[in-house]
Amino acid sequence: MLLRRCRNVHNPTEESENDLGLAENVDALIPPYVVPSTGAQVSLSSAIGLVNRYCAKLPSDIFTRLVPQNRLIAVNFHGVTLYKAELLLPINSPIKRPITLETPMESKKLAQMAVALEACRVLHQNGELNDHLLPVGRESIAELLNQLDEDPDEWAPGLSAKVGSARRKQLYDKRVATALHEALPVKGEPCYIYVMELELLKEPSPESNPKRRRFANPLDYEYLFGFLSSKILPKIPPFAAYLRQGDMRVHLVRASTQVTLNSQNLTMIKHFHHYIFKNVLQLCKANLDFHMDSSTPINTLIVPLHRTASIFNDKFEYSINMKYVEEVVNMMGETPRVPDEEERRNFNPLNYKDAVVMPWYRNLEQPVFYYVAEILENLTPSSPFPDEEYSSFNEYFIKKYNLEIYDQTQHLLDVDFTSNRLNLLLPRAGGGRRKAATAKPEDSTALSRQRQIYVPELMDRHPISATLWNLISALPSFFYRINHLLLADELRQRILVDALGYTKEGAVVPDNYEWAPLSYPATYEEKQSLIVTKIQQLREQNRASEIAAGLAKDQIEDENTFEVGVWVPVVVDPVNDENMPPANYTAGDSFDTVSCLPANF
Repeated sequence: MLLRRCRNVHNPTEESENDLGLAENVDALIPPYVVPSTGAQVSLSSAIGLVNRYCAKLPSDIFTRLVPQNRLIAVNFHGVTLYKAELLLPINSPIKRPITLETPMESKKLAQMAVALEACRVLHQNGELNDHLLPVGRESIAELLNQLDEDPDEWAPGLSAKVGSARRKQLYDKRVATALHEALPVKGEPCYIYVMELELLKEPSPESNPKRRRFANPLDYEYLFGFLSSKILPKIPPFAAYLRQGDMRVHLVRASTQVTLNSQNLTMIKHFHHYIFKNVLQLCKANLDFHMDSSTPINTLIVPLHRTASIFNDKFEYSINMKYVEEVVNMMGETPRVPDEEERRNFNPLNYKDAVVMPWYRNLEQPVFYYVAEILENLTPSSPFPDEEYSSFNEYFIKKYNLEIYDQTQHLLDVDFTSNRLNLLLPRAGGGRRKAATAKPEDSTALSRQRQIYVPELMDRHPISATLWNLISALPSFFYRINHLLLADELRQRILVDALGYTKEGAVVPDNYEWAPLSYPATYEEKQSLIVTKIQQLREQNRASEIAAGLAKDQIEDENTFEVGVWVPVVVDPVNDENMPPANYTAGDSFDTVSCLPANF
C-alpha cells in the first residue's frame, strides 16, 4: 500500500484497476539498468526517485528547488491510445537536450517512469551518476576544480580570499613596450623628439566647468611637451584624453629634425624630468633615489618644446626650450619663495597671467598650488571681505597671519585648485545617467560665485605656467596609453611574422601610413547616441533588405506572368497614338514593338 501511494502522488490519475496492476508488476515491464562493475541497478519503480535526488544535488541557493520538467505525448496505435514522455533536466545540469522515450507505454504513469529510467541511463553514461548510481554532487566538482588548477598563486600563502570572490585580486606583471626600453639619449649622439600634439574636440561642459573659465585652443600654445628617444617608435593611432580644457585628441608626432645634446644639457633635462614627476606630479614615493640609465624600464626624458611655424610648409618645427629647463631646475627646492619688500610693493598684472601661484605665508613644507584663472580688477586689498567677521582683506591678514599688505592698488586673483586627478583617459564621472531635472539657473550662478581670492603680493609665482601645468598633469595618462598602444603594435607585428609569414621589415608600418584615430563612446550621452545610431542603421538595413526582396519578388512574378497579347483593331479607338501601327501596315513589316497577330487569325 505504501509503494502504491508513493507512486501515485503528483501523477496523473488513472483508474484503480490500472494502479493495482502497476504496483504489482511494474518492475517486470522493462528490465532495470545495471552497472556491470558494481552491480548497482535502478528499476522502473525507483527511477523517478533517483532523478529527483540527482536534481536536488545540483548547485542552487536555499530559495530554489530544482525539479525536472516532463511532457506526455499521446500517440494513436491501431486505434489504441498510448503515451510517450519527454524529460528535461534543470538548466544547470550538463545534460541540455531533452530525454525522450521512444517506445510508447500503455499508461501515463508508465511513460513517466520509463523516461525516468532512460534519464538514469543517460546520467550515468555522462558521469553525473557514479558506478553506485549516486549523484556526484558538489564535492566532486570542487575536487575536480582543485585538480585542474595549475596557477601557482591560486593558493599562495597570505591570500585568504577565495577564487571568484570580490576580495580576490588576480595580479599580473606590467610590461613596458620594447620601443620605450633602452631608448635613453646619449650625449653627443643624435636623438629623436616626439611631440604630444593636442587637438581640441569639444569644449568643457558646464558641469565640468561651472565657473565658465575660458581656455585657449591647444593649437595656439607656444610651448608644449614631448620626450626624447634614441629609437624610432612605431606609429600609433591618435587617442582621446579628457583634460581640464576640454576633450582632446592626442597625436604622437615625430619632429622632422633630430637633436644632439651635450653632457650639461642632458644632466639639466634629467633634473627637469625628476622634478616634474616628484614635485609637480608627486608620483615618487619617499626614500627613493632617482636613477636613470639603460637598465630602467622606460628610457625617455620629458622636455618642454618650443613650437614655431615652418616657412617651407604648413607644418610646425619643434626645439627644446633649454632656457625654460634651466629656470625650473634653478628654483628646485626653493618653493615657495618669500619675496623681499621691494618686490612686494611692485605689482605687475602681466606676471600673473596664466600663472601657477602658491601662498608663501602658510603650508611651507607642503605648498598648495593654484591656477590663476582671472585677475579681478574690481577688487583690491581694501575691498570688503566675504566673511562678515572681517571688514576687508587687510584686516583678515593682519588678524590671522599678522601680515601687512603694502600695495593697496593691486588687483586680487581669482584662482582654482590644481587637480591631482591623473587618470584622464576617461571623462570625470558625473554620476552615471543624467538627472531628469535640469539644474536651476540660480544654482549655477551661486556656484560660479564661489571663488577663491588671493592677494598677489602674498603669493609666489611658479616658473611653470598654468597651461603647461595642465599638460604635465596629463603626462601619466599619455604615457600609459602610448605604452599600451606600442604593446598592441608589438602583438600585431608578432602575429604577422609568426602566424602569417611576413618578414620583420614587412610587418612595420610605413612612414606614409596614418592610423585612424581611436574612437569609442566614453560619456553616457555618447553611449546613448551610439545605441540610437545602431538602431537607425539596423532599421535602414532592414528597410533596404525588404525593398530588395520586394523587387526580386516583383521581378520573379513579372517573369512568371509574361503573356503574349492579341491586338484587336476593332476595339481600339482610331486616335493618333504613337503605339498604334500605321494604317498601311501589312504582315511582315517591321515595327518597333512585338509583332501583333491579326484579329481574325
